[in-house]
Amino acid sequence: MGILDLITRQRNRFSEDLNSDRRYWSLSAITLSYYYIISPIIEKYVHGITLDAGAGRLNGKMLLEGLFTEYVSMDIDNINGKMQLVGDIQDMSAISDNSFDTVYSAQVLEHVQRPWDGLSEVYRVLKPGGCAIISVPLFNGLHSEPYDFYRFTPYGLRYLMAQAGFEIRCEAVAGGLFAFLEHIISLLFITIFWPIPCVRWLAYYFNKFIFVHPVILLDKLTRSERKFPACIVVVGQKP
Repeated sequence: MGILDLITRQRNRFSEDLNSDRRYWSLSAITLSYYYIISPIIEKYVHGITLDAGAGRLNGKMLLEGLFTEYVSMDIDNINGKMQLVGDIQDMSAISDNSFDTVYSAQVLEHVQRPWDGLSEVYRVLKPGGCAIISVPLFNGLHSEPYDFYRFTPYGLRYLMAQAGFEIRCEAVAGGLFAFLEHIISLLFITIFWPIPCVRWLAYYFNKFIFVHPVILLDKLTRSERKFPACIVVVGQKP
């Protein structure tokens, strides 16, 4: 097993261990910046029957808790045996038209060959008046290879969502240039120590307060997210 495979394996273990714990979002400056940005957006737009499209290890579910009346998870793989639907966001033909009040899809469209088809399908399964909360990376290393196809600018994602029929309601960016660089450091640091029970939490809090929070502050002071956003969030509403 190579070092990159080992890092990926330990990163996945971290995600599994904290899949219902909000401390998950303090892994790096990117993930914590995303948490700060996405939380008020979710609070404003999530309601009713909610589809988590590309739910992965269900880390996003904790953000949605208390806001939906029914939660449905879907992913192309049933990674941990907890997925309610197994399917491809590009073809959700098993789901009827106008089925959901909200669709949340985080860091998914970069992994599909036809993201425009994915957005068209999200539009189809939403009820009129329902909202899609879509987040995608701009600055990110290769991951989930070989299924890593795209990076998006705010203009590109907004265009694709408008082409699918959405009316844009909200747009935000999370993380900047320094968060992108710091993410690699935090990922290495946490994945080295996470398997060691007596050390993992010391490493976690050291990482959070020595690396993560200072870098978030640095990005804010330099406003680097304006030109170097790590993550893009756009909310579209079906008329």
